Amino acid sequence: MKNSKKSLIIASVFALLLCACNETTSDTKTSESESSSTSTSNNTDGSDTSDMIYQTYYWVPVKSQFSTDGGSVTHNGLTWSYGSSSYFTDDTNEAKRGLQIGSSNNPQTGGWTLSTDFGEEVILSDLTLVMCVGSSGSAKYSISLDSTSIASNVAYSNTSLDEFSYESLDLTGSKLSITLTANSKAMFLKSITLGVYTSSESKLSLSSGDTTDTGAGFQPQNRKYNVTTNLDELYAPITDSMSGETLRTNLRNITSVKTQYTYGDLRYNLLYTDEDPSNSGYLYSIYDGKDVLHDWDYGASWNREHVWPCAHMSGINEKERPGNSDKGPYTDMHNIRVSSPSANGNKADYFVGNQNQSNCYFVNVGEGDHRGDTARILLYMYTEYDQLVLSDSQNTNTNVTYGYLTTILEWNSEDPVDDFEKQRNNRIEEYQGNRNPFIDHPEYADRLFS
Repeated sequence: MKNSKKSLIIASVFALLLCACNETTSDTKTSESESSSTSTSNNTDGSDTSDMIYQTYYWVPVKSQFSTDGGSVTHNGLTWSYGSSSYFTDDTNEAKRGLQIGSSNNPQTGGWTLSTDFGEEVILSDLTLVMCVGSSGSAKYSISLDSTSIASNVAYSNTSLDEFSYESLDLTGSKLSITLTANSKAMFLKSITLGVYTSSESKLSLSSGDTTDTGAGFQPQNRKYNVTTNLDELYAPITDSMSGETLRTNLRNITSVKTQYTYGDLRYNLLYTDEDPSNSGYLYSIYDGKDVLHDWDYGASWNREHVWPCAHMSGINEKERPGNSDKGPYTDMHNIRVSSPSANGNKADYFVGNQNQSNCYFVNVGEGDHRGDTARILLYMYTEYDQLVLSDSQNTNTNVTYGYLTTILEWNSEDPVDDFEKQRNNRIEEYQGNRNPFIDHPEYADRLFS
């Protein structure tokens, strides 16, 4: 854990603070869980999950678990039934693409189905398949929960591993089915990740084991820039008399020139930017302060958390959520933090406030103080993208508005910049070429709204 974030925030202190939350609930409450930790959640996407448990499931299928005649396999708390196939093997090539289903000469054109029964009704929030096809091959997949189709005959032809993710599904059911059908060549299934909500009395106990295999072949992007050594020179255009929109515009002039990365790139860039400075080799998770696996395991150990949620900036992006090939405001590295699946799932798209309520989220749910970190990221996003709005109201333009502003300004003042934020700011600059000015000069925040 980072040294400056070891202390727990004493609950009695916050009992004296006024929560900026009002009683108006947001229209959109989507969770960015990419992926066993369990936790209570206040996430809603149409279903009330306030008294439910969020569970993560992760599985890397291997040949030894399967028979060409079909059958069933129990792993990490779920029993999967599967159909027959002419051929199963494990990919032993350098890419380690996972379980091979069918072959080049005998592709699985009849379709191959994996299905599991949770044994009770659950709310399926997130699902990710990591898979590909053989060289020059193509295939399609379908996914359903009970009678609800999640994906139907979706074509894919990627020959290197990629993620096919469905997030914030908010679907209730008990039987999950996945069907893979080859048009030509072999299919490879690397992993399955699920995020589900279960009742507090549930007997279902899922696990996210198998997190040591990170998939060879993925490499982080090369860093492009040097860290600024003279911050006084960088911020010289900012005068003491500047405030409000004038300050916002002049700060944007300093920060707006940057290199954008795809959402897929961030799976590996974050391995560098979010490393715990006091525990080398581990990543520091926002909100709960956990040190998590220093590898990308397809969302089983950690997620790419949008601190300013995607649903509240969908008005400035081409679509509501990024795919791995997308880039734009929703892939700005200053806004994306490593987060454990449970902490990420619980925050969902709620406004942030001084206590958990039906329509806001308090960001300290474990070790450390994450209020200032959160505030300065949100202040950066507001400054960097002129259509975004920080407000104390959830009633207007919800696709560009986030808050609560009063709370954010309080947090920036009460939780000072620490070593992790400074290191992260420097390392993001090495990739993107720009800095978060509120880490370098937190005093700008109050002037921005004066």
